[in-house]
Amino acid sequence: MSKPKICILILVLLFSLAVIFACTKRVVVSDSLPPVVEITNPTSGDTLTADTLGTDTVFVTVSASDDKGVAGVQFYVDGDSAFTAFSAPFSFPWLILVYNDNTVHTVVAVAFDQAGNTAADTISVTIRVPPGFYFISSAATSGVIYYNLFVWGDYLAVAEQGNGVEIFDISNPANPVFLSSYNIGSGSANGLFVDTSANRMYVANGAEGLLVLDVSNPAVLLPDTSFVIGGGADIENVYVKGNYAYLAATNSGMYIIDVSDIDSLVQRGQHDLGGIAYDIKVLDTLAYIAYGDVGLEIVNIKIDSLPTFVGRYTPSGSAIVRRLDVVGNRAYLAMQNSGLEIVNIANPAFPTQLGNYNTFNSFFTGVDVVGDTAYLANRDDGVEIVDVTSPATPSSITFFNTEGQANNLVYRNSFIFVADQSSLTLLRYVP
Repeated sequence: MSKPKICILILVLLFSLAVIFACTKRVVVSDSLPPVVEITNPTSGDTLTADTLGTDTVFVTVSASDDKGVAGVQFYVDGDSAFTAFSAPFSFPWLILVYNDNTVHTVVAVAFDQAGNTAADTISVTIRVPPGFYFISSAATSGVIYYNLFVWGDYLAVAEQGNGVEIFDISNPANPVFLSSYNIGSGSANGLFVDTSANRMYVANGAEGLLVLDVSNPAVLLPDTSFVIGGGADIENVYVKGNYAYLAATNSGMYIIDVSDIDSLVQRGQHDLGGIAYDIKVLDTLAYIAYGDVGLEIVNIKIDSLPTFVGRYTPSGSAIVRRLDVVGNRAYLAMQNSGLEIVNIANPAFPTQLGNYNTFNSFFTGVDVVGDTAYLANRDDGVEIVDVTSPATPSSITFFNTEGQANNLVYRNSFIFVADQSSLTLLRYVP
């Protein structure tokens, strides 16, 4: 090889080595400096007071900086992740109405940069929630919630007739989250009951009878079993106690289904003395049936195959009993055209009227009684709260007119969950 060619080859090799060295020799710029973060509002030690005039939400604001830029700020309330802001101004809309009065809560703001460096600031504040009736939140449903919903633990289920069943996570009342749904097909999800001991949901499935779903994982509803009731029975509601499911049927009274063997459901008995059965509650050996224009029917179910009539209370006029609750020696009847009837059931063979609460616009389709307070779903007029301390003279405490049509409700720990036609509405009542 000639000398010029050798020189050219050496130059090419040196250039190649230089290129390889340049490509493999990276310049790494390290970022080990954490952001700087400070909660600027509220101030630690502050007392934050909610009211019905709009100060139900406090904006927690943060000042954050970093030499390479702040990627975001994560907010925690009492140790639980609550909100993430990814751009300035970094703030968190904190709904304080969900807390008990005069309680202390901790807010932590954690700022982070692209390299994963973090810095945190912490405050503690006292929350005051004065007495009042508050709107908390709402969540749209895929179908119309006609009359039934059920609350257990951190979950709530709604029956949407032809649209089946939907489940929401209500662990944070300020933000109910849709978890799952189950389309029941040709049936009609009219009512439901969750047996928490067995993680099973029992669905009153209209003309199809009884449907049982596995809710051990509320995010994934699975069919478990079903029971078909012949004769065109239209199952409106269901109540489960022990090894039995008690079904209220709009055209054939009450059915008793043995559910002790979930793989082989068996009908044990039926009670039908005429009327439209809308709702049912079971205490000890007695079943209390909301029997439409017949009124309240009390049935002995000690012998499952032979339920027997015990007593009946028929309200005056053209009253139609749609829902009921039973507390102690009183039955509370929600009537769609005649208000709230309070009935003495100390002697179930001879139930008698104690009192009546009625207004010009009363159309009650839901009732939940806790202590001496009755929570009523009053359709177009929303939710009404009534003092029943003196059953002979029940009196209105307050009301809240919801956006939709309040078809039914459940009260739990100062929160009221409302089947509000096409949405789930959460309210709070602080006496």
